[in-house]
Amino acid sequence: MHKKSLTYHHHDGADGEIQARVLEALLEEAENLPCEATEIALARACDALVRVCPAARFASWHREDKTAGLLRPQYAAGTMAHAAQTLHAARLGRREAALCHPMPRAACARLIGIDASELAHWRTEGLAARVQSVISLDFRSSLGCEGGLIILGAGDNHFFEKGGVAAVLAFARLIEKSLAQVGANRQLADAASRDPLTGLYNRRRFLDVASAQHASSVACGQNYSVIIFDVDQLKYINEEYGYETGDALLKSLGSRIRELLAEDTTVARWSGEEFIALLPRTNETEAAFAAERLRQAIHDQPILNLLAGTVGVSAGVATSADRSALEHTIARATARLAQTRSPGPGASERRGQTRGDLYLLAQVRSALQTGRIRPAYQPIVDLATGAIVAEEALARLISSDGTKESPAGEFIETVTRFDLVHEIDAAIMRETLERCTAQYNAGTVRLHFVNMSAAFLKRPDFVGEVFGFIQEQCRSCGRDVTDPKPMVIEITEREFVQDTAAALAVLQPLLDLGLRLAIDDFGSGYSSFRYLVDLPVSFVKLEGELVRKIVHDRKARAVIQSMQRLADDLGLITVAEYVENEASRQILRDMGVRWGQGYLFGRPCVERPALRTSV
Repeated sequence: MHKKSLTYHHHDGADGEIQARVLEALLEEAENLPCEATEIALARACDALVRVCPAARFASWHREDKTAGLLRPQYAAGTMAHAAQTLHAARLGRREAALCHPMPRAACARLIGIDASELAHWRTEGLAARVQSVISLDFRSSLGCEGGLIILGAGDNHFFEKGGVAAVLAFARLIEKSLAQVGANRQLADAASRDPLTGLYNRRRFLDVASAQHASSVACGQNYSVIIFDVDQLKYINEEYGYETGDALLKSLGSRIRELLAEDTTVARWSGEEFIALLPRTNETEAAFAAERLRQAIHDQPILNLLAGTVGVSAGVATSADRSALEHTIARATARLAQTRSPGPGASERRGQTRGDLYLLAQVRSALQTGRIRPAYQPIVDLATGAIVAEEALARLISSDGTKESPAGEFIETVTRFDLVHEIDAAIMRETLERCTAQYNAGTVRLHFVNMSAAFLKRPDFVGEVFGFIQEQCRSCGRDVTDPKPMVIEITEREFVQDTAAALAVLQPLLDLGLRLAIDDFGSGYSSFRYLVDLPVSFVKLEGELVRKIVHDRKARAVIQSMQRLADDLGLITVAEYVENEASRQILRDMGVRWGQGYLFGRPCVERPALRTSV
């Protein structure tokens, strides 16, 4: 509190006895002021002022409402308490203690900031209660957002002159010290509950807040949702740009998450590279929409000096179910996050990633947005007749100016390491389905082979999207959704070799739609005959490096011949890859291999529609 001036009529012979008595009583009351909460301390202070000051008619405290520009009444004591509680004091322009005498007068109204519209009512109440003088004590300078004003009214014209002013001001200073202690305690408690890097709540504080929200939601019969975000490329950014950049990235991401989610959302840093958010009164659809909107916003906008698309987040979403414990909801969100970021076979830990990796990642993300991840179609022919019977869709990255095509081999390792390969698969699948539909409507029936990675098949959201798109294309062709489709899913042996039951469970919905299954790179060193027993395989694609050797390597011919005999016994169609010369074609045909694919029959070719512009 700052005392700038006191305004009053001076009377000689101030009563020292009254001053001493009031001061002693107020000091005694000050010792009993609580140090826990501002509201309680100021209410007790009002009680003490009325109880100790013999001429006091009321004491009230008013909290500052910065939005409305008013000091709203919070508590009042004394014979005029009711009127004091209805008084909305205008925001003071000066931070000072102001003594007004006598009360009520227009000058007094200006000093304590009484709204002119309430002055008449205040005057009537004041006269009835015989209020003769008023002092206002401004605490806003010391309390900040908890700021406010104590107004004390006395029934004696000269009470404050007789000794009340010094005693009241001394008491006010003690109140300030008490409140300063409260503020310091709050700051310490807040610091202990905050993550020092991002300024968000830490895990412990989040669990406290979330537990209270859980109890409230259960009591009210409402749902809440939990989203856990993981920063996808933090490890590589730390290694390439340094940990200071990584820390700055986390801080920036924390601010962006806080800004993009609803105001009543509780956001915290959950672990080193994870954030967590609790969204009250939301169902799973609403929470999933919020998570996707945030994920897309982070992906699309550059952060720090990093290229747009370099930084991404994965998200796991779960909604409270009935009265299930908070820990169960968080555990389900964690499990779903793990599903979205399950690493592919090339995602092993690797040190020394180059800036080129992150640049390439940004290029691929941009290409996905603008339709520059395109399928290149390579023909598959019948080795006996030379007729084209099928084609394989191979991913290509088209440069932004359209002048260069990069084969999958130049970027697939990077996108796999950064868990982006499922998006490549989805883009190629959609394009191939549209081509398949167009050819069918034009009277051309040809099989279309499309690669599907394990990472794609572990994403139920992407599998569901493809499932729906296949049904849509069937309707546009006028075909029943259960009819056999000219689409073949290629999976590589090594993708699911440890769990064929899990592979079949994921593939079954697509197989039920009439798609067929091919094993790619059969004989590449990861061979598992369990696939041929446990999965409804229709095609076996013979590993290309073996095929290349058959002209000059007797062992290679023997291996392929044994594979062909097995395929014949199981009723499977074999497809030889990397057929590059006529001699190889003749040998393969004589062995009984049915189909062939390679440069001898045609190179992969990209159809170039108009490129889309990123929105």
